[in-house]
Amino acid sequence: MTEQLKAEAYVREQRPALMELTRGCEIKLKRDKWTKCFIAEEATPGVPAVVHLHGAPSVYLTELDGKNLKIIGHPINLQDWLAVLGGIKSKRTFSIDEDGECFADIGYDRNYVCKFNLTTGQPATESDYQAFNEIVSV
Repeated sequence: MTEQLKAEAYVREQRPALMELTRGCEIKLKRDKWTKCFIAEEATPGVPAVVHLHGAPSVYLTELDGKNLKIIGHPINLQDWLAVLGGIKSKRTFSIDEDGECFADIGYDRNYVCKFNLTTGQPATESDYQAFNEIVSV
Protein backbone atom coordinates (compact mmCIF):
# COMPACT_ATOMS: atom_id res chain seq x y z
CA MET A 1 0.00 0.00 0.00
CA THR A 2 1.42 3.38 -0.95
CA GLU A 3 1.93 6.17 1.54
CA GLN A 4 -0.93 8.07 -0.10
CA LEU A 5 -3.37 5.17 0.27
CA LYS A 6 -2.37 4.67 3.92
CA ALA A 7 -2.82 8.36 4.66
CA GLU A 8 -6.20 8.57 2.90
CA ALA A 9 -7.47 5.45 4.67
CA TYR A 10 -6.44 6.95 8.02
CA VAL A 11 -8.19 10.26 7.30
CA ARG A 12 -11.39 8.46 6.20
CA GLU A 13 -11.26 6.38 9.41
CA GLN A 14 -10.88 9.50 11.55
CA ARG A 15 -13.56 11.46 9.64
CA PRO A 16 -16.53 9.05 9.17
CA ALA A 17 -18.65 11.76 7.51
CA LEU A 18 -16.43 11.31 4.44
CA MET A 19 -17.99 7.86 3.93
CA GLU A 20 -21.66 8.89 4.18
CA LEU A 21 -23.85 8.25 1.15
CA THR A 22 -24.79 11.86 0.67
CA ARG A 23 -24.52 14.36 -2.17
CA GLY A 24 -21.01 14.43 -3.60
CA CYS A 25 -19.98 10.99 -2.33
CA GLU A 26 -17.97 9.04 -4.90
CA ILE A 27 -18.92 5.42 -5.43
CA LYS A 28 -18.28 2.60 -7.83
CA LEU A 29 -21.36 1.12 -9.38
CA LYS A 30 -21.40 -2.32 -10.97
CA ARG A 31 -23.15 -2.49 -14.30
CA ASP A 32 -21.22 -4.28 -17.01
CA LYS A 33 -18.08 -3.32 -15.11
CA TRP A 34 -17.27 -1.13 -12.10
CA THR A 35 -17.94 2.48 -13.05
CA LYS A 36 -16.89 5.44 -10.92
CA CYS A 37 -19.90 7.64 -10.16
CA PHE A 38 -21.05 10.18 -7.61
CA ILE A 39 -24.25 10.86 -5.72
CA ALA A 40 -26.02 13.85 -7.19
CA GLU A 41 -28.76 16.04 -5.83
CA GLU A 42 -31.81 14.24 -4.55
CA ALA A 43 -33.94 13.28 -7.51
CA THR A 44 -37.03 13.18 -5.32
CA PRO A 45 -37.16 14.27 -1.68
CA GLY A 46 -35.30 11.76 0.47
CA VAL A 47 -34.12 9.60 -2.46
CA PRO A 48 -30.61 10.47 -3.65
CA ALA A 49 -29.86 9.49 -7.23
CA VAL A 50 -26.58 8.15 -8.53
CA VAL A 51 -25.50 9.85 -11.74
CA HIS A 52 -22.77 8.45 -13.97
CA LEU A 53 -20.03 10.89 -14.82
CA HIS A 54 -20.35 10.01 -18.50
CA GLY A 55 -23.96 11.08 -18.91
CA ALA A 56 -25.62 7.72 -18.35
CA PRO A 57 -29.13 7.74 -16.90
CA SER A 58 -29.70 8.14 -13.17
CA VAL A 59 -29.86 5.13 -10.91
CA TYR A 60 -31.58 5.37 -7.54
CA LEU A 61 -29.83 4.10 -4.43
CA THR A 62 -32.96 2.18 -3.48
CA GLU A 63 -32.32 -0.02 -6.54
CA LEU A 64 -28.85 -1.04 -5.36
CA ASP A 65 -27.60 -3.67 -2.96
CA GLY A 66 -24.20 -4.17 -1.37
CA LYS A 67 -22.98 -6.35 -4.23
CA ASN A 68 -23.43 -3.60 -6.80
CA LEU A 69 -22.11 -0.63 -4.84
CA LYS A 70 -18.66 0.21 -3.45
CA ILE A 71 -18.28 3.41 -1.44
CA ILE A 72 -15.15 5.42 -2.25
CA GLY A 73 -16.22 8.39 -0.13
CA HIS A 74 -16.26 12.14 -0.33
CA PRO A 75 -13.09 13.80 -1.59
CA ILE A 76 -10.61 14.56 1.18
CA ASN A 77 -10.12 18.31 1.40
CA LEU A 78 -7.43 20.37 3.11
CA GLN A 79 -9.69 20.95 6.12
CA ASP A 80 -9.98 17.17 6.60
CA TRP A 81 -6.21 16.69 6.59
CA LEU A 82 -5.77 19.58 9.03
CA ALA A 83 -8.60 18.40 11.29
CA VAL A 84 -6.88 15.03 11.65
CA LEU A 85 -3.58 16.73 12.45
CA GLY A 86 -5.35 19.06 14.89
CA GLY A 87 -6.94 16.09 16.64
CA ILE A 88 -3.63 14.55 17.62
CA LYS A 89 -3.43 14.39 21.38
CA SER A 90 0.01 14.59 22.91
CA LYS A 91 2.84 17.06 22.87
CA ARG A 92 2.58 17.25 19.10
CA THR A 93 1.97 20.65 17.57
CA PHE A 94 1.72 21.80 14.00
CA SER A 95 1.39 24.96 12.02
CA ILE A 96 0.82 25.72 8.35
CA ASP A 97 2.20 28.69 6.49
CA GLU A 98 0.88 30.65 3.51
CA ASP A 99 2.83 28.43 1.09
CA GLY A 100 1.09 25.29 2.29
CA GLU A 101 3.94 23.92 4.34
CA CYS A 102 2.82 22.17 7.48
CA PHE A 103 5.46 22.11 10.18
CA ALA A 104 4.91 19.38 12.74
CA ASP A 105 6.83 19.15 15.97
CA ILE A 106 6.11 15.74 17.41
CA GLY A 107 8.72 15.82 20.11
CA TYR A 108 11.57 13.39 20.69
CA ASP A 109 13.83 15.68 18.61
CA ARG A 110 11.84 14.81 15.48
CA ASN A 111 10.40 17.52 13.30
CA TYR A 112 8.54 16.80 10.08
CA VAL A 113 7.53 19.06 7.26
CA CYS A 114 4.48 18.03 5.26
CA LYS A 115 3.78 20.39 2.37
CA PHE A 116 0.22 20.71 1.07
CA ASN A 117 -0.73 21.81 -2.42
CA LEU A 118 -3.09 24.68 -1.64
CA THR A 119 -4.83 24.32 -5.03
CA THR A 120 -5.77 20.65 -4.62
CA GLY A 121 -5.76 20.54 -0.81
CA GLN A 122 -3.67 17.36 -0.85
CA PRO A 123 -0.16 16.61 0.38
CA ALA A 124 2.15 17.72 -2.43
CA THR A 125 4.32 14.63 -2.94
CA GLU A 126 4.64 11.01 -1.87
CA SER A 127 7.21 12.09 0.73
CA ASP A 128 4.66 14.54 2.13
CA TYR A 129 2.17 11.68 2.52
CA GLN A 130 4.93 9.75 4.27
CA ALA A 131 5.58 12.69 6.61
CA PHE A 132 1.84 12.90 7.35
CA ASN A 133 1.81 9.19 8.20
CA GLU A 134 4.78 9.61 10.52
CA ILE A 135 3.16 12.58 12.22
CA VAL A 136 -0.04 10.62 12.95
CA SER A 137 1.86 7.35 13.62
CA VAL A 138 0.32 5.31 10.81
